[in-house]
Amino acid sequence: MTFRDCIVLTAFAELAARLIWLLRSIPHVLFAAIAWTLVLLGAWQVVAATRETVQRSRAMHQIPCADCQFFTNDHRLKCPVHPHEALTPEAVNCLDFEG
Repeated sequence: MTFRDCIVLTAFAELAARLIWLLRSIPHVLFAAIAWTLVLLGAWQVVAATRETVQRSRAMHQIPCADCQFFTNDHRLKCPVHPHEALTPEAVNCLDFEG
């Protein structure tokens, strides 16, 4: 074995060692990327659900039924004037509202 062969074998061994290290580190990087993606998706879902809840809450606070004189606060008949529209978004512009 000549000196040149030793250098080639050493370079090949270094290249093989680096390739093995790279192949062993790929799963760690891949799993870390998947984990962070799941964390960010979960955070995005929490933000989206909070935004939707706030919008729904604002819309529900526009319904004037609880302050109307015709509102009975009885689960069987909430409003004798408009029983199907009581406490729904359709009641926002109720023409019979009297507070």
